[in-house]
Amino acid sequence: MRLSHALDKIFDSLEKINTISDPESKIFNRRRLYILMILSAILGMLYLTTNFIIEFVFETFETRILMLSNILLIMSIIILFILMILYVVNPLNKLFEFKKGVEEELPYILLIASSSPFSGDEMGFLIKNISSRPNVIKIFRFFGRIALKTRNLAIYTGFTEAFKIVSELTPSTIYKRFVRNYINNRSLGIQREYLLLVSEDFYRDIENKIRRLVSVKINILTISLVIYTIIPIITSSLSVLQGERVILLTNFLLIISSIFILLITPGHPLPLKTMNEPLINRLKILEYSSFFLLYMLLIIFLTRSFYNNLFIQLLEIFILNHLDLYLLITLFLSIPSLVLLIRIFREVSVTKEVLTLSLAHIKVFKELNSFDATKILLKRGYKRLYLWIGNYIMFVIEYMREISDLASDLYEKFCYKILDLFSVYKNYMIQMMMTLPLVFLEPILFREVFHIVGNELIVLELLMSSIIMTSSIASKIIFDDHMNGLIGSIILILFIKSGGVLF
Repeated sequence: MRLSHALDKIFDSLEKINTISDPESKIFNRRRLYILMILSAILGMLYLTTNFIIEFVFETFETRILMLSNILLIMSIIILFILMILYVVNPLNKLFEFKKGVEEELPYILLIASSSPFSGDEMGFLIKNISSRPNVIKIFRFFGRIALKTRNLAIYTGFTEAFKIVSELTPSTIYKRFVRNYINNRSLGIQREYLLLVSEDFYRDIENKIRRLVSVKINILTISLVIYTIIPIITSSLSVLQGERVILLTNFLLIISSIFILLITPGHPLPLKTMNEPLINRLKILEYSSFFLLYMLLIIFLTRSFYNNLFIQLLEIFILNHLDLYLLITLFLSIPSLVLLIRIFREVSVTKEVLTLSLAHIKVFKELNSFDATKILLKRGYKRLYLWIGNYIMFVIEYMREISDLASDLYEKFCYKILDLFSVYKNYMIQMMMTLPLVFLEPILFREVFHIVGNELIVLELLMSSIIMTSSIASKIIFDDHMNGLIGSIILILFIKSGGVLF
């Protein structure tokens, strides 16, 4: 009973947090969870029972029973692994993502709230404005859920109480501390001064975080290149003495380490993140699938001596005659990633120019029509803004257009702060692109190693696996997306077409 009571308490707390971080999630289905736990326990008991039978009862059917016990053990491990993914890793991943997302969006929320002329109800007005617009909730993916939950709860408890309750359910200590301090300062009548102070602190912290992010990502890429270049080279040299087992073990360890590196690699800062576009996502999947298919075809082709069926013969004819065409198709499917990268640079430049023009217009005319002119200029630059920062500025323009005649002065201060940040964003993007040439040195070194060790197929598989892992990490660092085949395709083509690796 005590164990059941403790489990209920844990699930209750997780469900409360999960309703904030992911309202549509059905992951905490307790009946399904209990069934999986009982099933894994039964399989574990069966495994122990069969081992006991092998040792003390049977002697003739030992091999069959041992096989049965191993099957039961594998099944229990698989079920426990699924259980861990569904009910531990996935919820924790959502909670950590939600916590990080709220803390990323909070400075930009406070930047708007501190510009509000509504003294005494700055956060209340902003939360109502965000929660009443579905397109704005898409911009603030994490804070939008908090705003929606706060507005719905405020109908029954009042804004202050709802604001406090929802903050306690949010897995972010920074947001909880802000809400507590805001409510305390509001009771003293100095919440506006507090918002201005906190907004300035967060604004300085944004610049420092982006600068730290650059050094962290460059260090991760450098260490990854050293690991996935030096270790395969050393292992390939030792394979002559130690055999194939060393290569297989090294390949397995490199795959595990690449997953860990991808998990700890931070993404782009929030302003440079792209909005979710279904078409772009489909193109990325097609691009990476084409790159992975090329890798699999080459592995099958290189191991063709082990097969004698018709399919392998046709595949050999296809690859020998159409390899260049397939490489061109792979590069062609990688074009959307290149276009997207150019688009990000262009959109940052256009947004900065539009903000500068609108700032000059507001300084001269001091009227709200400047907001409409800014929106027109932004839409003229791009019919659909792809970066987060462009959509954020559009929301700020619409928000300040609605509040009062004081908005022109407030918008002027807002523009100055955002324009200062744009130089930081641009430096970040340039430094990320400067790391790209380092990645293209890997296939040149691998080509020489492959010829030195005697063109062994298992060595080639290790080198190509290292290329895939390096390209995924580099894509995560440069494009903020490991499912990106542009870098991988270029590296693989450099490796294949230079030095006669295949033929």
